[in-house]
Amino acid sequence: GSFGGDWYASDSHTLGFLARGGRYDGGNTNRTTTDIRRLGRTEVDSAIHAPLTMDIYNNNLTLDLNHVWTPTKQTRLSTDVIYAYADHNQEQQMVLHYVAPDGRELRPREGKGHSVFQKTNVWLVKTDLEAPLPASVRLETGAQLSGIRRDNNLRGLTLATADAWIDNPGQSNHFIYKEQIAGLYLNLSRAWGERFSCSAGLRAEHTLQDGYQAVGDTGFTRRRWELFPSASVQYTIGRGQSLSLSYARKVDRPSFSSLNPFRFYESPTSYQEGNPNLQPSYRHSLQMVYRLRSYSLTLSYTRTDDMITQEPSQDDATRMQHYTYMNFGRSR
Repeated sequence: GSFGGDWYASDSHTLGFLARGGRYDGGNTNRTTTDIRRLGRTEVDSAIHAPLTMDIYNNNLTLDLNHVWTPTKQTRLSTDVIYAYADHNQEQQMVLHYVAPDGRELRPREGKGHSVFQKTNVWLVKTDLEAPLPASVRLETGAQLSGIRRDNNLRGLTLATADAWIDNPGQSNHFIYKEQIAGLYLNLSRAWGERFSCSAGLRAEHTLQDGYQAVGDTGFTRRRWELFPSASVQYTIGRGQSLSLSYARKVDRPSFSSLNPFRFYESPTSYQEGNPNLQPSYRHSLQMVYRLRSYSLTLSYTRTDDMITQEPSQDDATRMQHYTYMNFGRSR
């Protein structure tokens, strides 16, 4: 649910507050069957039935305080302070049944699973200014400071008896990830009459990342200064026609799940895990758009450096499929 309100303190000052929260309590069961055949034969020699049961409990809360100051019709200063909390509880159990074609169990059941508790805290402070400048130039500028802390504690489980699960320290881990981003941006735009307009902008960011993994007592700290330029021009031809050209450099940061080194089993023969050494990918985008009334024709070119992909591999000894995230060169 949500709750909020606005207070119009004066003609130029407005204060707003919004609170949102939610809870989820549920789960599901996925059933998979892996047929095993001898080399060169088509008939099934045996099979593995693997029901995967998940119980999930989530809670989340977001608080947003906003202030807007409009001293003139063309000038606007807004400030936001946001805090968000979320926790995620998940218990997953997969029991392996090795059966013959007639349904007989060929060996004792095996089970693997985990219990995960993840806690996330996010805060953000940002301010944005829009104002006119001399020579009909429009200014947009602002600053933002944000931080996130995620604490992910995974306890591995192994089936000991028919219905008793015990801790598996070899499959347990504790990963703490912190990230802070400080950014400044500036954008200038101008129009010449009703036909021609252009804009140019630059965003500067400083990123600080910290990660710690209890298994192996390993961690990392990374710092980056980055610049992201952008520019666009637009020309109105007339009779519902216009032509625009734009360029921008953008960043795609790895998600927490792609950085998290925990192993999550999807089936008896496959699992996926994150890569703490994963780097962001960067895109250079160039785009030209021709519009005729409600129709448009777009030509675009994008170059991505350090593209993030999920790569499969196989352990020849165990025949286990392994999926992880990697940075893969360049794409166009």
